[in-house]
Amino acid sequence: MVRSKISRFALNRSLAFVSCHLSFCFYFVTHSIFAAPIQPRITSITTSKICALTGLQALADQKGLDVCGTDLGIMTELNDRIYFAFGDTFGYEGDICRGVGGPNWRSNSFASTADQNPENGIRLTDWYCGSDGRAIAIVQGAHQPPFSEETSEQTKIPTGMVTVDGTIYLHYMSVRGFAPRGGVWECNYSKWVYSSDQGKTWHECAIPFGGRASNFNMVALADALAPDNPGGKYVYALGTPCGRFGATKLGRVSKELILDRQAWEYLTTSNAAETEPNWTKDSTTPKMQRLAAEALRPDLLVQLLM
Repeated sequence: MVRSKISRFALNRSLAFVSCHLSFCFYFVTHSIFAAPIQPRITSITTSKICALTGLQALADQKGLDVCGTDLGIMTELNDRIYFAFGDTFGYEGDICRGVGGPNWRSNSFASTADQNPENGIRLTDWYCGSDGRAIAIVQGAHQPPFSEETSEQTKIPTGMVTVDGTIYLHYMSVRGFAPRGGVWECNYSKWVYSSDQGKTWHECAIPFGGRASNFNMVALADALAPDNPGGKYVYALGTPCGRFGATKLGRVSKELILDRQAWEYLTTSNAAETEPNWTKDSTTPKMQRLAAEALRPDLLVQLLM
C-alpha cells in the first residue's frame, strides 16, 4: 500500500492502477438514483507505485524533451497505444530540475506508449514536440499573473480525454488563477481540442464548452459499453465547476456530436414514481441531479461505487 501526499505538481509522476471500470461507475450512478441499492462490486481497493511516468526517475530519459516534471496524467487509448495528456510542464535549468517555477513552462504536454503491460513500468516513447525536439503544448496558456484582469489567464490544463471513431478529444479549462492557499481556482471557460492523426496535429473548437460558471469545466469522460450505453452510443461526462466550488453532475451526448454544445443533455432529478432517468438540454437548470461533492478526485470517484 502506498501512503503519500500528492501535490498539484509532482516531479516524479507515479503510475498506479485501480481495479474499477469507469463505465460501471456511470451505470451505478444512473441506476442508484432510480432503483433500490445494489450490492457494490468493489469492496476494497489497494494501490502500489510501479514507476514514475515523468521527471528525473522516469524509465525513459526526458531531458532532451526538456520535461523535468508535469501535472496530471489523463489517459485514452487508440490503435493499441495509450495516450497521456499532462498539465503544467516545466523544463531544466542546465542539469537542475526544480519543478514549479522552472524554465520553459508549458501549460500542457502530450505523450504516448505502445506498452500495454504496466507491470514493469511504462516508458513514454513518443511526445508532441516542436522542431527542436522539445515537448510543446497542444494549446498554450497566456501565463499571466493570476486574477490580474477580469479575463486574465494563468494556464490551460487538460481535464478529460476520450477517443471516438479514431479521433482523440481533449477537454481543457482556461484557468484565470489559482488561489495562494492552493486547491482553489477560477476559470474563464473550457474548450475542446481534437486530433484525427493520433496526436500529430491538433485543432481547437472555436466555441467554448463551458463558461465561467459552468458545472462542466472539469470533466471525466467515458464511452465504454454499459447497460445504459448499448453500442457505445453516448459519451458520458462527470462534471464539476472549477475550483471545486460545486457538486458533481452527469451529462451525455451522442458520440458523433461531442463538439456540439447544444447536443449535450444533462441528468435531472426525478420523483419517486419515475423509474427511468430524466435528461434535459438545459445546462443551467437548477434541477440537474447532484451526484457527489467532487467525483473527479480518484478517491471520491471510487466512493460512488461503494
